[in-house]
Amino acid sequence: MQHKEDIGWLDIGKQQNSRLAVVENRRLKDIISQLEKPEEQYPSLCAFIGGPFKDHALQKLYPWNNIRRHVSDYKVRLRYDVSSLGCRQPILFVDGDIIQKDRKSPLKQLGAGAGHPIFWECGSAQFLLLVLWARLVFLFTDVICIFIDDYPESSQILELLTTFSQGRSTDPMSSKILPRLILISGESQANNDSEPQGILVHRKLLEPGLTSVYEAFSEITTLRLGSYEVSDTGRYEPLRSLVGQELSSMRALRKKHLGQPNGKQLVDLFQAAFQHVLVDFESRFNLLQATRTVYKVSNQITPNVSHYLQICSTAGLDAAQIIPTIASAVLMDHYVPGMLRLDPCLVFRAFYRSAIVEAYRERANHWPDRQPEEQVGELEAQLLQLFESLTETNRTPVELRKNQLAAQSGWICRIRSNRICLYCLFQNAQHVLGCGHTLCDRCAHIFGTPSVGIEYEFTIRGCIYCLYQRPLIASVLPPTMSPSVLAIDGGGVRGVIPLEFLLLVHEHLHPCRIQDVVDLALGTSSGGLIVIGLSIMSWNIATCSEIFDNLARRIFHKRRRSPLALFNFVDQNGSVLGNLSKWIHWLLHDSCYDAKTFDDALKGVFGDNRLMFGSSRDDPRGSLRSNSKVGVVTTSISRETGAFVIGNFNTTGDREDKAGKVELRIPAKDSL
Repeated sequence: MQHKEDIGWLDIGKQQNSRLAVVENRRLKDIISQLEKPEEQYPSLCAFIGGPFKDHALQKLYPWNNIRRHVSDYKVRLRYDVSSLGCRQPILFVDGDIIQKDRKSPLKQLGAGAGHPIFWECGSAQFLLLVLWARLVFLFTDVICIFIDDYPESSQILELLTTFSQGRSTDPMSSKILPRLILISGESQANNDSEPQGILVHRKLLEPGLTSVYEAFSEITTLRLGSYEVSDTGRYEPLRSLVGQELSSMRALRKKHLGQPNGKQLVDLFQAAFQHVLVDFESRFNLLQATRTVYKVSNQITPNVSHYLQICSTAGLDAAQIIPTIASAVLMDHYVPGMLRLDPCLVFRAFYRSAIVEAYRERANHWPDRQPEEQVGELEAQLLQLFESLTETNRTPVELRKNQLAAQSGWICRIRSNRICLYCLFQNAQHVLGCGHTLCDRCAHIFGTPSVGIEYEFTIRGCIYCLYQRPLIASVLPPTMSPSVLAIDGGGVRGVIPLEFLLLVHEHLHPCRIQDVVDLALGTSSGGLIVIGLSIMSWNIATCSEIFDNLARRIFHKRRRSPLALFNFVDQNGSVLGNLSKWIHWLLHDSCYDAKTFDDALKGVFGDNRLMFGSSRDDPRGSLRSNSKVGVVTTSISRETGAFVIGNFNTTGDREDKAGKVELRIPAKDSL
């Protein structure tokens, strides 16, 4: 039995609450999955609008598709030209009617959970059908063919075209790539010399009130088919030839303006447009913004670039040396694998320009003779040059970034920061190489080599800023995994209690260490000292317990004594006067134990020069290993009482919610 393919794509139905809903059959995704190389094939979409006249034409235009066999009751149907499926530019064609015939074809009654509800008030299924065609399908269509004879009233066609012109995307890319419109009429009049319906509709589009409709298409063509006395092949050959020419012209137009999505990108963009139509059909869909729906633009561009300009100026770099480093960062940030390669100038102006201009304005005092807009204009020109290298060679944006930084390593090697990732600039620093240059989790993934047998562990072989070659091993939290957190409370000498619990846990984890299963360790007071010992110093539980015991005995061995010998003598006798003088002395110093003893004890254990941020431990493989994230909660009572975290990590900066008034601080120099 011959296979019968389901060609249904979009339909309209009623849910149990009597509200209209859209049924999307994932037909486009199914067709793209049949392509041999969807990442390297660039489909063209052609739309055929009409009724019986259109159906007959499709049978003659695509004889190999067996049009009559593959049918569907969906309002919008999607097929592919079988002869082009293996080509680099396969042809997809969508067909259907724009008239909702409720009496002859009642709406489907959808079951629970079926269909996609629309979140705007829709008065009729007829209007929703027009919206699906004009505000969704036509956005991705190269050639639109309307069979005039299937619509006795031209107002129906004009309403469709008006709906499209009012809702078409206004982003700069879409305004350069407008579809072609073909108005097709047959020999429907008794007098063959009468003016074709297509010309009448075309003429109406030139009327003053419809000029916006006319301008929504790059070209409008009217075609009158030959006499019925001619064979079907000869009659429809002009239409076949015209559609082929228009598709070729649209491919050239898309190639010129860098707006040709491959198969997988087309599916993603359609889904973004589909969700947009469900939520709001009045606002225009922005195809350029849709490319960053999943991969969001960082909201740290302005503060990070501003900080980068500051540290570059401190390092002695001039404006001309800085611009290429930012341009290559923009190129790498946007053109990730699988990203549609749009015009870099449009991309820069849509996502980066305003934020970078603001950063240059904040640091305008570093280059008083250069205007911020002038420098950003040079940056855009540099980005365009890098993009040309990207398209003309087989190198990736990451390789171009590496080459550009390596070429300037003699200057930029002096830059240091513990705030931003120096590899991408737009994320915050999380790991530090042995040379002091920093990178984020994402760049550890991009520039590192995956470890064998360990997921999301990467080895960064060397620094692209100064060419330092000692490797760093960095572990990155998997995107589908929540972090495991170890929190240890304080309590002075009572800190030995959580250590005993950790010893019991370690017995079950052995030979795995506690540090290897913890992504974030937090502690307060003595608990903070414990997490520093475990994560920063890399002690095992037994060593940490022994050192903590010795540390507690040393710190709490003697209470603070008065600098006056008389008070010390009175205190030794245990008199009331002695106790009173002791308490007064403690109140004046806000402690009963000597802070100097505490400082000396900590320095003896942790060292004088140990930094929280950037500390790494040696790995048995001869590499440095980036520590797990550690935070010590402390309290400031200088002016305004508040809690803050001394940590060896930066917040991502992409989260809109903040943890109350808790502030993260990194106790290390923030410059060279």
